Amino acid sequence: MKAILTASRTVVSPTVFARIGGLPADAVPGASPAVTDCLDRLHDVEERLEALTQPLIDRIFELVPDIEDRKVRRLVLQAKREIFARRAVAGRAERALRAVAPSGLLAAFEEWYEQIDRRETLDAKLSEALAADDVEMLHALDRTVSDPGYLASLALATPELVARLLDSRPSKAPSERLVRSLYNYATRAALKTSPFSGLTTVNIAGADGRGRSARTVAVHLASGLLRRAAHDDASHPGLVLESSPVVNIPAEEHDSLVMLAQYVHQDGIIFREELVTGAEWAPTGYPDAFAPGAVTDRVRRHLEAGALREQVPWRRGEEPLDVLGAVFPEGVGGVGADDMLGAGATGRDCKTADAAARVRSMQRLTEFSSRVFGRGELGRRPGGLLYEDREAPWPVPDVLSAPGFREDLEDLSDLMSPWVFRSHAYDLMVERFVARYGVGGRCDSPLSFCMALAVDNDGDRELSAAFIRNQRSDVEQAASRATLTCGATAAPRHLGVMLQPVASSWEDLSGGDHLMVLNNTGSGIGAYQARFHRLFGETFRQDLEAEINGLWPGRKVLELTAWADCNTGQAVCTGVLPELQLPGEPKSPRGVALESFSLIHDPVTDSLELWDDDGPVGLAYLGLTPQHLLNTYLRWVALLADPWVRFPPHTEAYAALTSGYKRLAEGAIEHEPRRMVGRRLVTRRESWLLSAPTLLNAVRDGEGLSVRRIDELRRRQHMPRQVFVQQCAAGGVTTNDRRKPQFVDLASRTSLASLGHWLDPATHVVRVTEALPGAEEHPHHDPDGHPRVSELAVSLRWPRQRQEER
Repeated sequence: MKAILTASRTVVSPTVFARIGGLPADAVPGASPAVTDCLDRLHDVEERLEALTQPLIDRIFELVPDIEDRKVRRLVLQAKREIFARRAVAGRAERALRAVAPSGLLAAFEEWYEQIDRRETLDAKLSEALAADDVEMLHALDRTVSDPGYLASLALATPELVARLLDSRPSKAPSERLVRSLYNYATRAALKTSPFSGLTTVNIAGADGRGRSARTVAVHLASGLLRRAAHDDASHPGLVLESSPVVNIPAEEHDSLVMLAQYVHQDGIIFREELVTGAEWAPTGYPDAFAPGAVTDRVRRHLEAGALREQVPWRRGEEPLDVLGAVFPEGVGGVGADDMLGAGATGRDCKTADAAARVRSMQRLTEFSSRVFGRGELGRRPGGLLYEDREAPWPVPDVLSAPGFREDLEDLSDLMSPWVFRSHAYDLMVERFVARYGVGGRCDSPLSFCMALAVDNDGDRELSAAFIRNQRSDVEQAASRATLTCGATAAPRHLGVMLQPVASSWEDLSGGDHLMVLNNTGSGIGAYQARFHRLFGETFRQDLEAEINGLWPGRKVLELTAWADCNTGQAVCTGVLPELQLPGEPKSPRGVALESFSLIHDPVTDSLELWDDDGPVGLAYLGLTPQHLLNTYLRWVALLADPWVRFPPHTEAYAALTSGYKRLAEGAIEHEPRRMVGRRLVTRRESWLLSAPTLLNAVRDGEGLSVRRIDELRRRQHMPRQVFVQQCAAGGVTTNDRRKPQFVDLASRTSLASLGHWLDPATHVVRVTEALPGAEEHPHHDPDGHPRVSELAVSLRWPRQRQEER
C-alpha cells in the first residue's frame, strides 16, 4: 500500500489503523419502545397539564372570595395549592371544590383531573416497563459474559470481577454493584474504542485480520524489583550500579550539574523523574559503573538521593523478568528467581487460556506485585499488570481507496495545517543555545545543554510563557508560524487524527452518504503504529521503519522513547528504529548514545540539529506518552525531535480541556451546537456543559436518579436520549476512569444508576455530548451482521521545505 498525496500536498501515511469494538454495538440494549412510548405520552400529559393548570387556578381564585364558609374556603384553597403543584387533590378538598364550583369551573377541573389520572396510569405502566427493561438488561449482560472470548479479555482487565462471576451461584440475584460493573465494561467494549485485549481490537485497513495477539507483563514490576535489589541488605553479584550523569556546565548559580533519578508511582501513572540540580554535593569516587556486592550505607544513601542508579540489565525487546531471574538467581527480598520467571511467563501462559485460567494467572501476578511493592507504593488504583493487544479477526477495507474518505482528508488537512506550527518553546531553546554558543555554534555535549535548560529552581517562567503563547495563538499567528522550518533533525510537520465514521456501511465512504467525526489529534510520525509492531510481526516492523526513515530522506534516523524501563506503554513502542540511548533507559546493539553527537545551530533555518560524522541525524519520538507530559531534560530532547505544536481547537479533546476551566453558575447549562467543516467533517459533537450538582440535583429522586426527571431535563435542553458524559477538571482530562467519557442511556435505570455512582459532585464541569455515531450508524459489521463501533487512526504529514532538505 502506498501513501496518498492530497491536493493540498499533505501526505497520508499508507498505514491506517482501525479500532474495532469487542462487542456488537447492540450488545447492550437501549430503552425499550414501551419505556420511550410511556415517556413520550407522559410528556404530552405534562404539557397538557401545564396548559390547563393556570386557567383553572385563576377560576378558583375568582371563586374563593364568594365562599362564606371558612372551613370550605380553606379546603378549596388547599385544592388550589395541590392543583398548582400538579398533584392529585386530597379527598375532602376535592369534595369541597366540587360542591361550590360552577359548571364551567367544574368542567375545567374534570378535564384537569383526567390528565392527573392519565399520568398516574402512565406512571404505573412506566414502572412496569422499566422493570421489564431491567430484566432484559440482566439477560443481555449475562449473554456478554457467556462469550468465552469476551470473558477471557475481561479476566485481564478485572480479574476480581470475573472471579466473582465464576464463583457466583446461577440462582442468586446479582448485586447492584455487580450489575453496574458489568454494564460499564459492556458499554466500554461495545461503544468505545480504547485498545485492550478483546475489549477493543485493532487491524490495518486493507488487511485480512488473523486474530493474532501479543501480551506484555507490566515493566514496572521488573524496575521495582531491580530497585529493591539495590536497597536490600543482601549481596547481589549480578547487580550493577552506575553514577547519575554529572556535567560541567554553568547554569543558574551552579558550575556543574547532576541528574537525580526518582521513580513515581501515582495511581497507575508511572514514570521516572529526572531532577537536575547543582552537583556541588554530588558524591565522587564512584566509577561510571560498578558491582557493589553488599550495598553499604553510603551507597544506599546515594541511591535514595538518585545520585546512583541501577543499571538496567535487560535489552530492548527482552522480557525483563526473565532477565532478572538469570541476573539474580539468589532471589531478591524473598522473591525467588523461579517467582520472577513465573511472573514473566504470565503472558505466555495466558495466550490460549480460558477466563478461569487467566484469573488464576492474574491472581498469582497480583500476589507477586504485592511482594515487589510491599508498602503500598502503587497507590489506591495501581495500573494493570498484564497488557494484551489483539488483532481483529475480520478484514477492514482499504478506506484510503474510497473517494469520499479522501475528500474528508482534504477538508481535514486544510483545516488542520495552520494549527501544526513551530513551538515558542523551541524558539526559546534555540535562543538559549545561541546565547551560550553563538550563531552557528556547536555543543559537543547535547546532554549537558539539555540538563542546563532543566535546572531545578523556582520554575522556568520563560518556558511557561512560551507554552501560554502556543495555547493562545489565533489562526493567523499559527498559520504564520506553520511556515517556519525546524531543521534536519526534527520531524516534518505531522498530525495523527482519530476519526469515527458515521455510515451504515464501509461502502458509504466512497460517496457522500456519511459523516466523519474528528475525535482527537496527536502524533503522526508513527508512535501509534509503533505500539503494535510486536502484534503485527517483523515484516510490519520493517515496513514501518522504512516508512519513518523516508521522512528523513538519506539520513540516519533514531527513535526517542523515555521511561521504557518502568512504563509499559512507553516500552511496547520501542524497537522499531535504533534508539537514541539516554540515561536509565534499556539499550540495544543498534542504539547510539546522545553524547556521541554534537548539537549544532543552523542559521539558515534558525534550528538545532544533532550531527554525527556524516551530518545531521533524524530523531523520531515514538512514545505513547504525549510529549507535553515529558519532564525535566527529556522535554528539551523531545523538542529536538518534534518542535511542532499540535493541539488545534477543533477536537473533542480540546473542548474537554477548555471546559474544565469554566465556572458555571448554579443551575446554568451552556449549549454548544455541532460544528462542521467542509463537506462532511464533524469537528465537535453537539454538547451541553453543566456542573455535576446541577445534573444531580435536577434529576435525583431519593437515593437514585429518576428516569422521569432526567427525561424532562433532556427535553428542556433538547438533548438526545443516548449521550456520552465526561467529567472535566481544571488542567485537563487525565487517563483515569473518572475522566474518560461514559456512555449513558437517559431512559435506562441501569445506565442512570451507573451514572449516579460514577459522577463526582465536586467535578467542576460535566460535558454531555451527543452519541455520534448512533445505533444504526456504524459501518463495520461482524460476520453475523452485527454492527461494531469503529475508529480510524490516520497520520498526516506535510512535506519539508527546501531549506530543511540539505
